[in-house]
Amino acid sequence: ASKKYKINPASFTGKPKIPKYKQKNGRTTCYLTNQITKIIDGNVLKLPGTNLQLNLGKVVRSEGKLQQVRIVPSYGRYVVEIVFKGKQEKEIQRSDKQKNELVFEPKRVMGIDLGVDNLATIVDIRGLKPLIIKGTWLKSINQYYNKLKAKYMSIIRNGKDPKEGIFTTNRMVSLDRKRNNRVMDFLHKASAKVVKIALERNVDTIIIGRNVGWKVEVDMQKANKQTFIQIPYVTFIEMIRYKAERKGVQVIDREESYTSKSS
Repeated sequence: ASKKYKINPASFTGKPKIPKYKQKNGRTTCYLTNQITKIIDGNVLKLPGTNLQLNLGKVVRSEGKLQQVRIVPSYGRYVVEIVFKGKQEKEIQRSDKQKNELVFEPKRVMGIDLGVDNLATIVDIRGLKPLIIKGTWLKSINQYYNKLKAKYMSIIRNGKDPKEGIFTTNRMVSLDRKRNNRVMDFLHKASAKVVKIALERNVDTIIIGRNVGWKVEVDMQKANKQTFIQIPYVTFIEMIRYKAERKGVQVIDREESYTSKSS
């Protein structure tokens, strides 16, 4: 990375540095393959090295095969993620290198412009009625979160030196977890709505505009910048991608050649 940086510094957001070591008391994700984990009796997950079994209920009523189990530290808790390999009849198969390549020639295209107050503005090539998915609710979640976090931080840091005292509490961890869950819930519902609209309009290709490094180089007022940076657009795009491509609709994200403001 250092050699590439000397040749072309503009392709990096900053000078590459050596990664930091993992803390001794740090937590990391544990990956368990399908060779050491299995599902028995149709809905019970058996983990290696322990008699512990997890009843998964309806979650395993999927058409896929167990691929991996991940135990992920998340906001003071552990989340067990179970990965299945599923395939639908119309599903688009592509590698990571082919992520933004056209699998077939588009005939019916739908375009999406991402924003803050309007999370997704949708138009299509057929000239049907444009639609907007409002982002104000997502915006209010982040504003409420920032207000409470600033309040709790002022309480625990009151009168403390920069290197003195604590920087987080159980209440703040709970606040982070609640905010993340609400944001992810909203994005899942919004992405499902986008795919539903595409299928209703018989769209075969979705084009999403975004700019690489737009959160690093963004130039706007402080209040608007904070809201913009806190919205996980890449996560939203990937949600649309995997949901749409399971239904045979290819998704391409392209760098915008101009901004809405100058347009």
